[in-house]
Amino acid sequence: MAEIYIVPSWFFGVNIALEILFGIITFLLAAYAFKLYNLSNEKEIKILGYSFSFISLSYFIVSIVNFIFLSISQNNTRLLMLEEIINLKNTLILTYLLFLIIGYVTLLYITFHKKTSKTYLIILATTLIGVFFSKNLILTIYLFIALFLFFISYHYLMRCIKNKNEKTFMIFLGFASLFLSALSLIFVSKYHVGNAYVFSHIFDFIGYTLILLSLLFVLKNGKKKK
Repeated sequence: MAEIYIVPSWFFGVNIALEILFGIITFLLAAYAFKLYNLSNEKEIKILGYSFSFISLSYFIVSIVNFIFLSISQNNTRLLMLEEIINLKNTLILTYLLFLIIGYVTLLYITFHKKTSKTYLIILATTLIGVFFSKNLILTIYLFIALFLFFISYHYLMRCIKNKNEKTFMIFLGFASLFLSALSLIFVSKYHVGNAYVFSHIFDFIGYTLILLSLLFVLKNGKKKK
């Protein structure tokens, strides 16, 4: 039976609470991004809002899935079993995966110099085909997300070097932390390292908090200028 996560027994329950928290934080990120878009009218900020909207939905869905379907294994860890989810809530888990992929593809789309709907749809379709026809579904998703976050982090690092802006640097650190989270989940899926799952949540918390703070600072300054 395939596993999505290996969660250390002591972390069970905490992970669900954190995923709900991440859902709230990413929802706030989307809301503040749309507010900032109304002030600046920058297309990149609007896309950022859409991307975090999908990621927020994915967190709320996976927190429900984890709450319902986590079971205890013989080696004192809790496993989220893929077959159980497919048998009982196929639509729910596929919706979670779809929203997660759309969210990160949309984040990657921000880094493109020329943004066209055709380019976006090609990348999204290619990612979905690669994921759902892979032999290891979950590992492939983490690999795609890690790759996307690497390029997103690089994009903001180059902007930071060019503009020497502290808020851009915070965004870079935030996405770099999310990249480390994705790498941790690869270790969970590939090598069954339960503690890496815990580290992924720590990196997620740091990453989303830094990005949220940077948007709040920009929004505050934008309102003052207005």
